[in-house]
Amino acid sequence: MQSTSARQYIRHRWRRSVGIEELSLEIDQYVDGFRASLERGAAAVAQHFFLLPIAGGDPVYRERTYCYELYHQIKDHWSPVLASSPFELGGEVDKAGHPRFQLPPLRATKPDLLVHAPGDMDLNLVAVEVKSVSATRDDVETDLQKLTAFCTLAGYRRGFYLVFGYEQDEVNRIRAEALDLAQRNPGIGLANLDLYWHPGPLMAARLLTW
Repeated sequence: MQSTSARQYIRHRWRRSVGIEELSLEIDQYVDGFRASLERGAAAVAQHFFLLPIAGGDPVYRERTYCYELYHQIKDHWSPVLASSPFELGGEVDKAGHPRFQLPPLRATKPDLLVHAPGDMDLNLVAVEVKSVSATRDDVETDLQKLTAFCTLAGYRRGFYLVFGYEQDEVNRIRAEALDLAQRNPGIGLANLDLYWHPGPLMAARLLTW
């Protein structure tokens, strides 16, 4: 739960930079607004973006193809809560020039999606990493370290780990690996991270428990 002083500080920063009277909602309500946008946006991703057809071969999961379409659909399903806020959706935002991102574990990191107020480090909301069900254990470790760092060192309120693909057994594998990695790797903390599964085209993303 965010402290009163923290909420007042955010309101002050937004009032000063955007020129409106106050931040009208609790910060978690903006996070929930993005949850709704993500779930509805995922439900609009069509088959050929979810599983890319290959001429002369079997269709394959392609993270970039999926992410570009998901970005577009999230924007098309942007929550009214967020529409009246300073928060914007960014894709693979390069923060290489920012002083806070010069050292590990933040150096050279670019989450797939960011929800933030550009130019104001006090208004960072959600960082999102996306992987298909084909993700390896090393992929999972890298992504969770990145999301943890964005939450603990860069002020993002939540990190979302979105896994897309039909195979639920692979989702269960990734979840089990995440839990094991959190026990072994001090750079991974799941307290501020949420696991989502997008099980198929034209289906909403689902929030899972770790």
